[in-house]
Amino acid sequence: GEGSGDGGRKDKRDTSLRRLLVSLRRPKSDMRSIESILDGAERLRPRLWDGVGAGTDQSDARWECYRLLRPAGEYWREALVLSLACSGRDASECAARYVELVLRVEDGLRLGPLLGGGDARGTGATRPLLDGSRVRELLPDIDGEGFREVACA
Repeated sequence: GEGSGDGGRKDKRDTSLRRLLVSLRRPKSDMRSIESILDGAERLRPRLWDGVGAGTDQSDARWECYRLLRPAGEYWREALVLSLACSGRDASECAARYVELVLRVEDGLRLGPLLGGGDARGTGATRPLLDGSRVRELLPDIDGEGFREVACA
């Protein structure tokens, strides 16, 4: 009767929910990354618009920023983006503030290497598996264009 029809719908919902939950599962390393980003964003939120380190000498500003960003580790940029996105301000204003803060942290305070993950331009974010001499050793007949393709891969 009617009761079995509702049970069928409930079974379909349960199955759909299970599929959704399975698809959302992530390795523990992903979860740690996400937690770092969320925690970092939460720590940054109150300080985003107040001129972090302004009015203090360079070493004090450097220490203050390092202390603020270090918990997010190599995901400090992602935490910064998330925190700015949650600020409720205009997207263009947030984008401008992001660029301003990243330049201050990396170029002004030179904290990029200490925080990990390289810099916003992508240098240092990843290390190549093979250097140029190793590529030449493994592929002695490679031409210049082929070498560039391998280097960019």
